[in-house]
Parts: sequence; structure tokens; C-alpha cells
Amino acid sequence: YALEAQDYLIDLARDLESNGVDEIQFDYIRFPKVLASEPRWLHSDGRSRTEVIAQFLERVDRALKIPMSVDVYGLTTLVEGDPRHLGQTIEMMGRYVEAISPMMYANGMHTYFPEKQVTEGVYDLIHCGLWRARQRLPNLVLRPFLQAYPDGVRSFWSKAFIHRQLDVARRAGA
Repeated sequence: YALEAQDYLIDLARDLESNGVDEIQFDYIRFPKVLASEPRWLHSDGRSRTEVIAQFLERVDRALKIPMSVDVYGLTTLVEGDPRHLGQTIEMMGRYVEAISPMMYANGMHTYFPEKQVTEGVYDLIHCGLWRARQRLPNLVLRPFLQAYPDGVRSFWSKAFIHRQLDVARRAGA
């Protein structure tokens, strides 16, 4: 909510642009996880978290000539809106960025599986999420982060696991 913090990031992005950086990516752009009792932010002004992030990205977009991108939770591709109240709504962010990188890590999708045990059905979730994102953001570059480590998928971890993720991402339009 603090414009001073936003101004600092915009100034930093401008400085990077003037020094030859060809893209600015806002890594993990979000508000902290909401607890049962949502905290009151010092500079809160009644806007939603989604509006704050989208308006920040709009300000950055106006300030820069180079492309801008963001990375977001993979969940944002699977559901509409901002399910975790973190300010990540890809349709709103997509108005101001050239690329979105959903974090489609298989081990982070454990809540979709019985007993929270990720199975090879994770490929279908990756495909579904990226396909839905492509339908919602037809003109944006989708650059998903895919999992290249065995955590949470040891039972089917292999070189083929990585290749299969790449294949489903491509087929989904990423």
C-alpha cells in the first residue's frame, strides 16, 4: 500500500533499464498469507490486495520502455480470482505485463491428491492450469517454472519426469 515503497521499486527498475537490462521480472509478487484475523496494513486505504498489485504494475508499466513480467503461484492458473487473498489475479496482472511465470511445481500441488501424495496425475494439473491460463491470457507469454528436483515426487522422479512436464506445458500453450 505504501507509495514510497512502490516508488523505490520503480526507481530501481528505471535504473536497471538505463543500465541495459532488457526485462524486469517481479519475483514472487504478492502479499503475505492471510491469517484468520487479517492484519491492518499501515498504509491501507480500502483497496483490495489485487487492486494494489495491479495498480503498482500499471505504474511500473508506464515508467518503463522494456518488458515486464511476474511470477505467481501455480494455483492462480487453476482457479478464478485470488483464492489465497495474496493479490495474485492473473487477469489483472496480465493487463500490464508481457509475461507471467506460474510456479507449477509438482510438490506444491500435494493438496490436490488423496493423502497429499503427489502422483503422476500431476501432469494433468500442470496441463489444466497452463491451458486455463492460456485461455484467459491469449496474448501473454507463459513461462512456467517446472520442477526439476525430486522433492515430493521421488516415486516417479526421473529424466522423463522433466521431459513430460515440458511436453504438457508446450501442449497447453506455454
